[in-house]
Amino acid sequence: MHLYTEQPNDTVSKQLYLDGSLYLYIALKDGNPANGWSSKKYYPNAALQQEENYSSGLLIEKINYDESGAITTHKIWNNRLKQLIDKPAAPKLQRPNVVTGCSSISACLEQLPAISAFIGADYDKDSLFKSYNEEPEWKMKGPQLSFTIYWDKDEVFHQWHCHCATEELYWQARKFLESKFGH
Repeated sequence: MHLYTEQPNDTVSKQLYLDGSLYLYIALKDGNPANGWSSKKYYPNAALQQEENYSSGLLIEKINYDESGAITTHKIWNNRLKQLIDKPAAPKLQRPNVVTGCSSISACLEQLPAISAFIGADYDKDSLFKSYNEEPEWKMKGPQLSFTIYWDKDEVFHQWHCHCATEELYWQARKFLESKFGH
């Protein structure tokens, strides 16, 4: 690889391939890489090869890419070790498949026949009213979905949850319930 360096100035340093395409670009401040993603290297096809993130002259993050743009390495500064280390993979957090909302009891009463049909559960209005006076919650259970209303006797609005067996059902229930309650 044959490169040449353009005459640097106070704010930018560049190296170019012989054909004039950019190989290395560094934004400078006081002769050092500027704060942020200030250093970038490119493949001859102009695809990003590497980028570096600086803070007060210290390299704190570095990402390398293959020619298709996929990340090959991602390193971050570890202050305890005083070196770049492989960026730890973020743990995959599992979102509970629960659609939640808050509405008045009148809105719930209006929508409960449609909700019971949607979740495949029997709707018993008498058990609902009895529950309001005696229990902290009321629930309808279907084969893969359940709908629960949590009573707060001193409030006009009550919280509800729709528990879903799968993520696919979660998205279906969310769309359905948003159409009913306007969330």
